[in-house]
Amino acid sequence: MRLSGDTAFEVAAKFGRGKRVGHLIDAGENVVDQVVISRFRAPRSYTGEDVVEISCHGSPVILRFCVERACACGARLAEPGEFTLRAFVNGRIDLPQAEAVRDLIDATTLYQARVAARQVEGSVARMLAPWKAQLIECIALLEAGIDFAEDDVSVAPPEELRRRIGPLLVGVEKLAASFAYGRLVHDGVTLAIAGRPNVGKSSLFNRLVEQDRAIVTDIPGTTRDTVSETASIEGVPVRFVDTAGIREGSDLVESLGIERSLRAMADADLTLVVLDGSVASTPQDESILQQAQGRRLVIANKSDLPEFHSPHEAIAVSAATGAGIEELKAAILDAIGRAAASEDEFGFITSLRQSQLLAECAGALRAAEKAVDENIPHEMLLLDLYGALHPLDAITGKTTADDILNRIFSTFCIGK
Repeated sequence: MRLSGDTAFEVAAKFGRGKRVGHLIDAGENVVDQVVISRFRAPRSYTGEDVVEISCHGSPVILRFCVERACACGARLAEPGEFTLRAFVNGRIDLPQAEAVRDLIDATTLYQARVAARQVEGSVARMLAPWKAQLIECIALLEAGIDFAEDDVSVAPPEELRRRIGPLLVGVEKLAASFAYGRLVHDGVTLAIAGRPNVGKSSLFNRLVEQDRAIVTDIPGTTRDTVSETASIEGVPVRFVDTAGIREGSDLVESLGIERSLRAMADADLTLVVLDGSVASTPQDESILQQAQGRRLVIANKSDLPEFHSPHEAIAVSAATGAGIEELKAAILDAIGRAAASEDEFGFITSLRQSQLLAECAGALRAAEKAVDENIPHEMLLLDLYGALHPLDAITGKTTADDILNRIFSTFCIGK
């Protein structure tokens, strides 16, 4: 249980006795639990305020009593995200770090946690810092040029401005584009497994999720409804959806399952179209391939059989033996855009807000380049450069409106 604020020490002393290892006391001065009491003086704490943390034994009854005693002694329950909001307001963290705290809490894979932890340490601000510094230098150069305009001294010729603005635009556009991959790391990806009956869709599904989740038989049409399971591929959460075999339904239930299969294909980020590599392609296969036009991977299953042959664009796998599964996972990652980011340096963003602000910055920089090419007066060019600077400030929270702050921190859990 954590207390933060000017009177945190005073309130904690009313029900927690001891310097380090102490006791939790009720209103009648009776000992309820032996606890560890940690005190952090401002500004050397998470929030930048005086903070007390009381570690009780794990009983929910004891923890609830500790919170109730704190409130009875003058504290109040924190609002969602209030501790992190106070850390931001008091300058302990910037806004991307605060957003990363939420991502760290919500992480479902170790890779997501590593990305969020790197951003909690300030990786986004470090990426932006050189660009902001260069942009400010360019603005200062133009401001100086305006001051010396009466002396006919050109301190900012067009070629110099292009040299400065061009690399900034390339960097900002590249980081903004990395959100395509960062979104998948943050939110995960949905992948539908489609094909005609008995090509091995459910066997492939079980192999990919590494458990016997779907029923597998030799009877065509075994899968009557969509079955989903989430697994991790190199840290990216992937929701696999096993669909009913697509054919002319023989009864109402199977027809409804096929309809759901088609809907799952339409909703998926990527579709795996599974073919039976041990037999020749059929008109049904061709029809499914046409329906999955766009983001798809073609899989030729049953590579363990002697009569196997693989179409040119297909990835050969055997759901029975596991052959080709690792190559398939790599192809899935490539198809969803892993190449858009540097995995080693976590050089990508995972926030839609940051992506939109970077796009706004890039738009202003493009307008600035155009203004240079058209010999627009420097006073007008400065407006574009300031227009590029403000979104970068907004990412780190230096010029962020209160309503945006409230929207960001309201999504946190209580007590963070």
